[in-house]
Amino acid sequence: MSSKVTIILPKEISDTFTGIGEHLKNKNRFSLPRNMEKIVTTFCESYVENKSVIDKGTNFWRARVHGVNQEVCFKNTEMGAPPSGIASAGRINPVGISYLYGAFAEKTAISEIRPWKGANVSVGKFSTSRDVNVVDLSKSPNSSKSPKLKPNESLEVVKERRALNQIISSVLTKHYFSAPAHNNDDHAYLASQYIAEKFKAYGIEALMYPSVLDDNGMNICFFSTDIAACENVNIRSIKSVIYEYDEPKKS
Repeated sequence: MSSKVTIILPKEISDTFTGIGEHLKNKNRFSLPRNMEKIVTTFCESYVENKSVIDKGTNFWRARVHGVNQEVCFKNTEMGAPPSGIASAGRINPVGISYLYGAFAEKTAISEIRPWKGANVSVGKFSTSRDVNVVDLSKSPNSSKSPKLKPNESLEVVKERRALNQIISSVLTKHYFSAPAHNNDDHAYLASQYIAEKFKAYGIEALMYPSVLDDNGMNICFFSTDIAACENVNIRSIKSVIYEYDEPKKS
């Protein structure tokens, strides 16, 4: 019979979560203190251990809102990533470095560009040109693998280590890959960009993460902009935009 392992996140680790982004914003853009770097390494390694592959021919979508009085859709060649050097900073890419963002549903791709009621949008369907090593940040890491023993380490210790890794991964994903950011905050994505670079160093070619604009929607970011080609483009007209909100609490 297997026993359930309960882990309480140590305070020094929970405090570190909130400090990573602030350190990259205000102290050092390209490196972290040792305790923070250890958290990021744990996060990346726990996912890389359970990486998956997106098959050649997998479809995803990208969208672009039309300009004023633009009646024709964008061309296939105009639906890809912006050229290197002029790309603005995104959740995964640093400013000037171009990555290819997409979504696994048209609705999600449209939601990500925040169109307004009455806007026309071009939606391009893409297909991957080869197999791609990917990490899915919407899932708990290591979920399908048996714990790996290190020298002089008991199975119970391994289970605790793995449970702690999953907590770290869950919290970091919530903080940096599944949280909305203000349009005026130029440094909002420094932490997720930093972590993405670490994934690249492990040979990961794309990251999947939940959409913050479409419930149950999934996004993907490819580190290579030529990993897929646009097959066709269609125009969609936005009929409505719905916002749900909480009423203020009565005192």
